[in-house]
Amino acid sequence: MAAPQRQPAAALKEARERKFREWFEGRRWRVMTEATGERELTGDDLPVPIVITFNQGRFKIPPPAKFHTPFGHGGRQGILIMELDENGQDTGTIAAFGVTALAKAQQIYGLIVGLDGE
Repeated sequence: MAAPQRQPAAALKEARERKFREWFEGRRWRVMTEATGERELTGDDLPVPIVITFNQGRFKIPPPAKFHTPFGHGGRQGILIMELDENGQDTGTIAAFGVTALAKAQQIYGLIVGLDGE
C-alpha cells in the first residue's frame, strides 16, 4: 500500500519549522546593540537612496524598500543579531529577523542575549 501523501499546508509548515530549528536550536545569539545610527543604501536596483535607521540593533526601513529574513519573509522592521560561540564570543555570523520570529525563538530556545533589554 502506498504511503499517504502529505497535505501541501502540512509540508510547508514542516519546512518552516525545520528552517526555524536550523537557525535557532542549539545556537546562541546576541542583539547587535552597537548598531545605532543611519546608513544610506544606494544601488542600480534602487530608484532613490534608502536610509535605514538603526537603534541598538533594531532597525526600520522606509517604503518601498524592505529586507528579507533568512526565512524569505520581507519586512520593514527587524533586529540584527550576531551568533555567539560556546565561549560567548562573536562568530561573525550576522542575521536580520523580524521581531515576531525572534520572540518565538526566545520563547522556545531562550538563547538570544539582549532581546528583552537584558
